Amino acid sequence: MCMMFGFFNPAIKKSVDRAKLLRHLARKSQAGGDKSFGLAYLKDGKATLARYTGPASTWLEQNAKELEAIASSRVLIGHCRWPTQGEITRLNCHPFPIGDDWL
Repeated sequence: MCMMFGFFNPAIKKSVDRAKLLRHLARKSQAGGDKSFGLAYLKDGKATLARYTGPASTWLEQNAKELEAIASSRVLIGHCRWPTQGEITRLNCHPFPIGDDWL
C-alpha cells in the first residue's frame, strides 16, 4: 500500500511552519510505504521533483536545508511507496514526470 499527501494553498498563514507541516505529513505517510519517497513541487514556477529510495524520514534528515525551500512552494504532492510490482529504484519512485511540465 502506498500513501500520498500534499497541500495546495497559496495563502497559508505565515504563522504556519510549512516545513514542520511537510515533515509531519511525510512521516505519517511513511507508515503506508517506506521503500521510496518522492515530492513534486513548484520551484520558480516550474514543476520539480525530489525522489529517494528509502524511507521519507531518512530523506528528511539528509535534506534539512532543501526542505525549507520545498516547503515554501504553494503546491506540493508527496508519495511514500510500498511496491507490489517493479524494482525499488529512483526511476520507479513516484511522482512520475510526463515531459517537462507535467507530473
